[in-house]
Amino acid sequence: MNTETAEREIKMSTLMYRVLRRWRGIVVFGLLAALALGGYKGLRLRNSQEGLGQETDAVIAQSEDGTAQGSSGGSGTETYRSLLKKLENRQKSTREYLDSSILASIDPGHEAQANVSIRVLTEDPDQTAALQKAYENFLTSGIDWSGLAADMETKEEYLSELVSFGDEWKESQGMPTGLISLTVKHKNTSDAKTIMKELLRQLENQKTEIAQTAGDHTVSIGAVSAGYFSDPQLEIWMSEQLKGYAEIAADMDRLEAEQDTFKNPSAGKTGTMASASAVVKYALAGFVLGIVAGILICMIGLVCGRRILSAREWNSTFGLRSLAVIPDKKRRREPLDRLVEKLDGDKKNQAEEETRYHLAVENIARTVRMLRTEPERQIKTILLTGDVSLEELKETVEKLTRAGKQGQVEERTWLCGQNLASDPDTLAKADRSDAVILVEKTEHSRYSAVQEDVEQLLSWRIPILGTITL
Repeated sequence: MNTETAEREIKMSTLMYRVLRRWRGIVVFGLLAALALGGYKGLRLRNSQEGLGQETDAVIAQSEDGTAQGSSGGSGTETYRSLLKKLENRQKSTREYLDSSILASIDPGHEAQANVSIRVLTEDPDQTAALQKAYENFLTSGIDWSGLAADMETKEEYLSELVSFGDEWKESQGMPTGLISLTVKHKNTSDAKTIMKELLRQLENQKTEIAQTAGDHTVSIGAVSAGYFSDPQLEIWMSEQLKGYAEIAADMDRLEAEQDTFKNPSAGKTGTMASASAVVKYALAGFVLGIVAGILICMIGLVCGRRILSAREWNSTFGLRSLAVIPDKKRRREPLDRLVEKLDGDKKNQAEEETRYHLAVENIARTVRMLRTEPERQIKTILLTGDVSLEELKETVEKLTRAGKQGQVEERTWLCGQNLASDPDTLAKADRSDAVILVEKTEHSRYSAVQEDVEQLLSWRIPILGTITL
């Protein structure tokens, strides 16, 4: 046999047998995956429920004052009814405002504007600031819109919101400019000019009263200009109003759904059962995925671990015959273990340990007779070596000696030693031996160490009787 070109071939049945022997670890891995995936789903459901509760709290916080008192004092049904009533009122008032407000009816891309500039003139800067503040107070809260509102058949607040001021109207950190820029918005320029005319009329009438409190001054009013413009800010304002109206409708739908759940507890139980069912489904999926992942990890680890997996590999890889396969008495055997052991395909494995050592002695004697081609060539001294501990080698020697005496076979001298390629004591024992038996342990003996021992023995022309697999 040319061991330099020998390749390791692992049969799928052997590999699966070794994988299934680790069924406990694979099941634990599957349970951990089920716990992780089921817990993840449960956490997501919990977070979604908490989010729904926070949205409901936000609806309550946005309601009128007194909602909290009503919710704590009355029943749950009354609480939902009170909240829905408040939301209905808000929705009604918002809809009424959007339908009746002049500002809400203006097209942002074709907005009519009337503009005018007003300058307050005085020699004292401090007096200019006081006058500008006085006119600010009047323009924001002193205009009487009642007459014009009646003439235009609208409400006073709908007229006041049509008036805006330019940047000069903002309070300056430096020298006051005394400049006021007024803008009146409307759907058409004629109505915008009408509102502006009324605004300037009342401002002119207020000059005398302001002069009595703030001092003498001069007010210069420029010419009124009118035209159509595009107003991006109005478009943004309109979108916010519509968004707020839609949010009120969504809050009402959500509260109605929660009210139905409160009235019908079975609906809540159904939702809880659905959540539990989703968690169980994710847990089962996680368990299956964990089992599959565990099997793949075991297979990859066994293939890449470069360990001898089965007694079958002795003959298929190195051309060595199996003398015996000794069971691991320390290992606990479950019903599933006995079932998967059938995959190993070695009927001799069903025998007890004592019977297996008797079988090993008989196989050794048979192999010795096959190798003894010349009468004067006797195989009396046999060395046991391999990639196992020295204690395991000594224990194997003792049991082979005991089995040989009981079986009344030819008496032999048994030697044992580790590290055939590097231990001088083992090398000396190999020189005194007539043959060698390799004692290896599945899933422990390294493929490279076994190959090195085989190559060493072949180079020394020392016969290898076979292997004893622990």
